[in-house]
Order: sequence, then C-alpha cells, then structure tokens
Amino acid sequence: MFQSLLQITLAVTLTDALKEALAKNERVVNQGDAIAQADLGLRLARNTFKPKVTPNMFGSFGRTDVSSQTYRVDVSQKLVTGTELRLSTGTVSAQIPGQLGQAATDVLFYNADTTMTLSQPLLRGLGPSVARRSLTTAELRRQDADRQQALSEQQVAIDVAAAYYRVVSQQSFVEVATQSLLRARRLRDASEAKLDAGLVSQLDVLRSQQLVAQAETQLFDAQSGVEDARDQLTFLMGRRSTETFTVDSDVPRVAPEPIDVAAATHMALSNRLDLKSRIAARDDAENQIRYSRNQLLPQRSEEHTSE
Repeated sequence: MFQSLLQITLAVTLTDALKEALAKNERVVNQGDAIAQADLGLRLARNTFKPKVTPNMFGSFGRTDVSSQTYRVDVSQKLVTGTELRLSTGTVSAQIPGQLGQAATDVLFYNADTTMTLSQPLLRGLGPSVARRSLTTAELRRQDADRQQALSEQQVAIDVAAAYYRVVSQQSFVEVATQSLLRARRLRDASEAKLDAGLVSQLDVLRSQQLVAQAETQLFDAQSGVEDARDQLTFLMGRRSTETFTVDSDVPRVAPEPIDVAAATHMALSNRLDLKSRIAARDDAENQIRYSRNQLLPQRSEEHTSE
C-alpha cells in the first residue's frame, strides 16, 4: 500500500512536466537573465533623457565670513529632439579689505548669478532618430529578449511533450516485449515437454530457445529506451537525475480542427516570433542608415543664453 501511494505521489502528468520545465529549464532560466540584462540597458538609456542635478560646493560650513566660497547647482535636461536645457545658479563670496587708517573691518560680498542655456543642433544630431538612437536600440533589444523568451518557452514545451510521449511509447513497448517474452517462454517450455515425449525434434526446441533469447533482447532494448527517454525528460524538467518518477500513460485524444494551407500560412506570418525578430532587425537597419547619413552632415548648433 505504501509503495502504491508513493507511485501515485511521484506520478507526473504532461501539464506538470510543462510547468516544471518552464520554471526550471536551463534555456528558459538563461533567457530570463538576458531579459534582466536588457532591462538594465533600457534603464541606462532612459537615464540620458532624465533631469540631472549636479551640486558644486567649495567653502566652509562653520564660518560665513570666509572669502572665495562657491555654492552652485547645475540642472540639465536633454530632450529626444536633440535639444538640451541647462540651468546654473550659484553664488561666490569675495572679501574687500577696509581702508588704511580706518577702524573699519573687511567687507564680505556675495556675487550671485543664474544662467539658462538652450542648445539645439541644426544639422548633425537633429531629430529623434539621432538623439534617441541609444534608447531605440535598448528598446529593440528588450523587445527581442521578450520574443526570444517566448520562443525558448515554445521550443522547451515542444521538447518536453515529445520526451513525455516518448516515455509513454517506450513503456508500451516494454509491456508488449514482456508479453512476447512470456509467450516465448511458454512455447519453449511446451517444446521441451514435447521433446521429452518424443513429439518434436531437438531443432524445434532450439528454435523456441532462440525466440526466448530474441524476446529478452527486445525487452532489454525497450527498458533501455524507457530509461533514456526518462533521462531526457528529467533534464528538460530541470530535475536531478537521481529523482525517480512515473508518467501518466493515459494520452488524451483531441480531435484536431481542420485548417487549410492559406489559413495556416496567414497564421504563421502573423504569429511567428522569428519573423517578427527579422522585421525588427530590418527596421533597426533602416534607423542605422538614417543615423549614419545624419552623422555625415556638418556640425552646426544654435545656442541661446540668458542670465
């Protein structure tokens, strides 16, 4: 009873095998790392178009009457059109000594200034296709990582289903080979009994013994095929090779829906992930051509500064 309960506990269905493989398979896990790397690259590219604040302080926090103190804050913002805004504000202290012969102390002055600069490239670097080139590339890599993830999951699912049904088929071969071996042994026993009675010749007994040897070889091959198929399924599921399990040999029968060639072709052209990757690569190549052409233009920019 304990053994049968253990077998029921360790039984694996096709759905369980697919879920476990999609969570532990090495290819899927590695593709998840590639997605994380693409996310980091996308965050880094987006930081280019986020506001940047740069403080600059030179002086003393303890005394306020020390000359040559500098306190400045620079804020910059780059837009996807190539426009760059920069705002700088700060103050500098200066000390003027008192006049000779007078008891007046030194005078400390603070000079403050605020500068706003607007720069816009007119030829080279003009347009979103040039300014956000790094961001566009990062977005394409992130999208391609998602497609590769889905493609890996599909391939793993197909491999798991094939390995699962290979185990089921090899188990059926073992059952057939076992029945063949039992029949061959009964035939051998009957031939040996008839030989003792003088009803058959020694050649008939040798033939029955040869059939037993062939049935044993077929059973051994079928059992080896089961172990190989189970090892492949174990690897695809991401399990350790020492874990034992059984598979559900009940294969559900689903009537396939008929589909013609035109509908299958349209579905493939609309949903194939590798085709979408090729389309994205073509668009990226066109963007690269526009970017290269823009880099051949002369350098010219317009800058406005107000204080």
